[in-house]
Amino acid sequence: MLSPTEARLRASLAAHALHAQGGTNTGPARAAFRSRFLKEVDPDGVLPEDERLRRAEHARKVHYTRLALASAKVRRERAELVEKQRRGQGLPAHVEEPSVLRQIAGLVGNRGGGGDAEE
Repeated sequence: MLSPTEARLRASLAAHALHAQGGTNTGPARAAFRSRFLKEVDPDGVLPEDERLRRAEHARKVHYTRLALASAKVRRERAELVEKQRRGQGLPAHVEEPSVLRQIAGLVGNRGGGGDAEE
């Protein structure tokens, strides 16, 4: 079995190899995702194109900023729980189960890869 670091490196290797060969086709999905913001800011299609694009870009930034804020909040809360555990302070009852503590410690300790939002 691979360690988490080895698994991350193996996945990264595979992704880079795929992209190096041009074997991805994310264009249609990316276009659909972008169109979501165009529809959000101008559902009836009445705005001039430049205004639609400007507003859609801001709507996209709102989306990613919300994701980043939620992610930062969760990371802070997890870090606070782990710090309380280290200090020997009581944790909320739903967090005191060993499986939850292992999960929290693993998520806080995993700084190698992943998931912060774009921008």
